[in-house]
Parts: sequence; C-alpha cells; structure tokens
Amino acid sequence: MTLHGTPSRTDHWKHNIRLFTQKFNGAKAFSKNDSSRVKLSSTQSGSPTALIQDTDSAKLLHSSYDPLAEAQYWAQHVGQGDWQIGIILGFGLGYHIEELVRRYPERILIVLEPDKDVFTAALRARDLRHVLGHENVTVNVGDDVAVAAKYVFDCLRRNLLVGKPALLAWPPTKRMWRQFWEDVQKGALDYSNQDLVNMATYRSLSLLWLQNFFINFRTSFRDPGLTTLQGIFAGKPAFLVAAGPSLDTNAHLLAQVKGRAIIIAVLQAVRSLQKHGIEPDLIVSFDPKEINYTRHFADLDTKELALCYVPILYPRIVKEHSGPRFVVGADIYPFSQWLFDILREPKGVVASGPSVANVAWDIARQLGCDPLIFVGQDLAFTGERSHADNVTGGGQISPELLHKVKENPNHYCFVEGWDGERILTNKSMLAMKIWFEQKISEYSGRRFIDATEGGAKIIGTEPMTLQAAIDEFCSEEFHPGTKIRTLYEQEVERLQTIMVDDRLNETFDLLKRELREIQRIGQRAVKPLRTVVSLVESRQITERKFEKLYRHVRQLDRSLNQLETSKYCVAPVIHHQIEAVNIIANQFLKEQDLVQRGKLFADVYLPLFQASVEAASSLERIVDRVSEMTDQ
Repeated sequence: MTLHGTPSRTDHWKHNIRLFTQKFNGAKAFSKNDSSRVKLSSTQSGSPTALIQDTDSAKLLHSSYDPLAEAQYWAQHVGQGDWQIGIILGFGLGYHIEELVRRYPERILIVLEPDKDVFTAALRARDLRHVLGHENVTVNVGDDVAVAAKYVFDCLRRNLLVGKPALLAWPPTKRMWRQFWEDVQKGALDYSNQDLVNMATYRSLSLLWLQNFFINFRTSFRDPGLTTLQGIFAGKPAFLVAAGPSLDTNAHLLAQVKGRAIIIAVLQAVRSLQKHGIEPDLIVSFDPKEINYTRHFADLDTKELALCYVPILYPRIVKEHSGPRFVVGADIYPFSQWLFDILREPKGVVASGPSVANVAWDIARQLGCDPLIFVGQDLAFTGERSHADNVTGGGQISPELLHKVKENPNHYCFVEGWDGERILTNKSMLAMKIWFEQKISEYSGRRFIDATEGGAKIIGTEPMTLQAAIDEFCSEEFHPGTKIRTLYEQEVERLQTIMVDDRLNETFDLLKRELREIQRIGQRAVKPLRTVVSLVESRQITERKFEKLYRHVRQLDRSLNQLETSKYCVAPVIHHQIEAVNIIANQFLKEQDLVQRGKLFADVYLPLFQASVEAASSLERIVDRVSEMTDQ
C-alpha cells in the first residue's frame, strides 16, 4: 500500500539535501518533485520501502516486511571478509549502508547509486544525515559509467593504503543494473592500468625530461609557440597519421588531400608517408630518449616539414630539424608553462597522454580542426604486426611474443576491432585507446572519424574507409602548409626583437638560488625526522616530543612548498613520493597509537625530503651546465 502520513518528509528532504550539497556539491542534480517511477510504500515493520516501475514491470528495492532486518542480515554476511574499503552498488533507501556504518564505522564505503529517482526518494523518505555525513561514506549518483568508474578509481587511489577493497552489490540494484556494474568495474580497472603506465613513466624519465628541457631552453624560447596556430583551421579537416600497421594499406591515398586538409603526423610515421611522396603539414614529437632520434629522425629530410614539439624532446632533433619549429608545453610537465610564463612568452599547453599520437590529437583540436580523422591508429597488432613497414623497431610479431600472450595475460589482451572482430593489443596501446575515448567524449560537438581500416575500435569515432573520408571532407583547397609557414616567419621576426639573454640569465639565477634553498631546507628536515625514528625504535616517544618535532617538520615542508622551483621543477621528479604522502595522510591523521603515528610520519617524510635534496642537487648541476653553455 502507498505510504501515508509519514512524519517530516519535507524536513528529511531539507536536511538531507543540505548535507549532501555541502559534502558532495550535488544538489542541482535532484528535484523536489516526486518521480512517477519510484513509489514509497509502507511495510509491516513501519519502515518505508520503494517500488520501482519500469516499462511493464514493478521491482521492490527493499523487503515489504522489514527492510531493517533485511539490511542487518546482508551487512552481517558481507562484513565477514577482511576488506577495509567497500565499493557498493546501490544506495537504495540507505538501510544497508546505515547498517554497515553502524557495524564497521572505521571502514571506507564508496557507494554508487545509478538511479537518481531512487536517491531522490531516499532523501525524502528517511533521515540520512548520520550516513551521508559520516567521514568514511562517499556517494556518487548517476548512470554515467565513465564518471562512476573515475569516481571509484579516484577514491581507491586516495585510500590505497587503508586496506583491501571489496566489491559489494545490493542484490535488487544489481539485478536492475547488472551491465552498469560490470562496465564500472572494467572502467575503474582501465583507469588503474593507465595510471600505472603514467607512474612508471614518471619514475623513469622525470630527470631526463628536465635535462632535455633546459638544454632546449634557449632554442625553444626563440621558437614560435602553438599559440601562433591557435584556431587557424577552424572547421577544416585534419588527418592524424600514426604509425600503425594499417598505414601500409592506405597511406598512398593521402596524396589526394594535400592542400585540402591538414596532415598531422607523428614522427614515427614520416618515413612511411615520404615513401609515397607525401609531406605532412605538421609533424609532432616529444619523446626525450636518444632512440627517438636514431630510429625515426636521423637522416630524415625535414626542410619541408613543420615540427611541433614539447621542449623535453631529445635535443639533437630540435637542433637538427631544418624546417619551421613550433614549441608547446604539456600539462604533465608544469615546469615548461611556468618558465615560459616567467620569460613572458607563453607557448601554449597540450593535454598529454600515453603516446605522441594522443598529443597530436590535442594539437589538431586546438587548431580548430573538424573533423579529426584517424589514419594508422591501430592501437593493436593488426596482421600480427606492431607498426608499419617503414617504422624502425617495429614489424612482425615473433612466435615467442604470441606465446607470451597466453602465458602473460596481464600485459596482453584482446579488444573489439575496427571490423567488429577480436584483436590482440597490449596494455600500453590500450591506455592510448582509453585516453582517446575519454577525450572524444568531452568534445561531442565535433566529428571523429576512424579511417585506419584496421586495429582496435575507438569508441566515439565513426568507422569509415579512408577513401570515403577523403571524398566526403576534402573538396575545398585552403593550403594549410603555406599558412603555417607564413605565420611561422611572422612570429620568428617578432621574437628576434626580444632581449633573450637578459631574460634567460634572470631565470637561471632564480632557479639556482631556489634549488640551493630546497637543498638547505631538506637537509634541515632530515635531522628531526631521524630523531623521530630513533624515539619510535626505542619506544621513548611522547606526545610532547612528537608534537614539537612534527610542527618543526611541517613548517619546513610549508617553506619548501612556497618555493616555485620546488613546485614546478622538483615535484615532477619526486612525484611518486608526493603521491605516497597524499595517500598516507588520511591514515596518519586517524592513527591513535603514538608509536605507529610516529613511524608513519617518518616513513613518509624522511624519503620525501631526502628525495627533494637529491633531485634539487641533480637539477642544480644541470642548470649550471646549461647556463654556462648559454653564456658562451
């Protein structure tokens, strides 16, 4: 029967929505009006339940007899495991979440409620302030899989060291939202895989990035920025050419589009294009390693090629490129934007991704191009090959690799292909695919065409043969190569009037001064942290001693963070230590045992300050060497 006379329903709504808004900033998503889909009904126990009407069937969300007893039984059953983080499908009217909070107040609960009407009914039906306001409860409402997956991933990342996670689903919600639940789990795993790729890159390449940046610093200051080309090809087609194996089958067709579309190619694909007499209008590169030069650039004829590069690029490529050069910062390298801003010559910023093809995509977007047409973007082992024939270092997959696929599914997997069939890929290419799909979903106003004619399916693109794409989009001549060169020459002429040496010398002096200060602060912090370690090991630590040492170290940490060189240059080098601090912070603040709290504090901050000193020392040597070269 329909619920009548429930006291204070309006008050429940007012208090619940106010708290939810304060904590989650989500009030705009909900309406005070009742939904015709979700009806509140009374039960024999007096607690409300909810009936969901979808098409020709009605589904009960909680027991029609006693929702509280039902929630208690479920919470007792799922709570027996040793998990500390619960990822829960279904908020419902909140009974089972409330019971988990009562039984396990120390556990983290990440709740996904895909049905906004259900959550609205919950806000009306019950006083949920003690649940929504609990410090360990977080709620995401909505049926957008990508948003929910990212929400889960971010919550897990923040609470990584709390303990083991568990996947828990409220049974009625799972029956109604089974596909959503499966897709969210897969999406969160995809985010995790991509994050692991990014973290590995940070650890191995961070110092090399900065070294190359400073070697290229003087040249890149004199080069025009991507800002020079911002929006100049609005509404014009762009062909984004990568070096996948499918490029061998259709690259020759791109000869038809010269002058009628902008051809943007990654450096690895240039030899394959030149083999067919095709000169791309813009090539893109940012790989900092020497192998990028030896495999893809050495002996390449570049006088007709415009290059757009991120200044961490291997320096010989920048030095030896004979055509126009445009420089741009990347969002993953904060030092580039900061230093160009100090020099009062911002060059623009691109969204970074797992590969140069992702960067090329964002460059095309910033040029205003529409549609963006993928060519050679296989993101998979098409025909058991990794790259097009003319790409050094790529080619046929060996039988040994195919054997590895069966032995090591953590590195290789199968995905849906361009033609609907399953195709083999690896985790690196999968991370690229996920990046494209996430970015494409953010720019639904433009068309994205996949004219690769092979490889993995990229969700959000329209599959089309390359010839069909050329026929549909390349009817008008606008000569992008000529326009790019003209704008380049105009900007170079302007930059030649700037007093470069004075600005550079001031910047190098600032860097050296702050790098020395970072080392001084870090060395001062190491002593009290070692004292904490000693007191913990000897069990002689007291609240008074710890508080004094804690305040001293935190003050030094604040002093370090106030230095811009620390924020923009040192932090990228020690990114993994900073991540550890952020992850452990919640655990440290909640820890009641003084010995354990002291141990956690020293375990986090001692490596952090030691790493800061080491990174600042290495960077000072690099800056000294490069500034001396500049002065010559």
